Amino acid sequence: MTQKPKRRPRPAVDEGASYTKLVMEEVKILAEQKGWSDRQLAEEMDKVGIPWSRDTVTNLMTGRRKRLAAHELLGLCYVLDVSNPVDLIVPAHLREPYMILVPKLIVPNAAVRAWFEGKTGPLREWLAPTPDEELKAQAMAEKLRAVGTDEFMIEQIITLVTGQRPAE
Repeated sequence: MTQKPKRRPRPAVDEGASYTKLVMEEVKILAEQKGWSDRQLAEEMDKVGIPWSRDTVTNLMTGRRKRLAAHELLGLCYVLDVSNPVDLIVPAHLREPYMILVPKLIVPNAAVRAWFEGKTGPLREWLAPTPDEELKAQAMAEKLRAVGTDEFMIEQIITLVTGQRPAE
């Protein structure tokens, strides 16, 4: 008799929940701008082949359902007339840093948007530290300015990441 391999235990916290919450906050804003109820949003999703009910929308909005599939995200972009899916994933008006790899990698919203739009190249390379800490802080500040991050946010991030204030 062969034994089935043991599964790795799932973490107690659903690491995808924060992303779904962020997307659904933006979906709620866009649906309200269209004058749609949860039921209307569900009907619009159903029309494009994604069988959602009002309860599905409510569960996503309240956080009871913690994950969106890629096809659902694209369906939301379609029915809400979102010109670029990054606008749902990383809303432009978001001011706080964006957690890419919870909790290991926190990056400014503007940098994540630039990465999604192909402006930075591979993010790992773009964020790679330089050997010297002062140069590292200067290089990071320059990169953040290049993607439109405001000076207050740059100062906060540089201080958090390097323990140093950014060079002017």
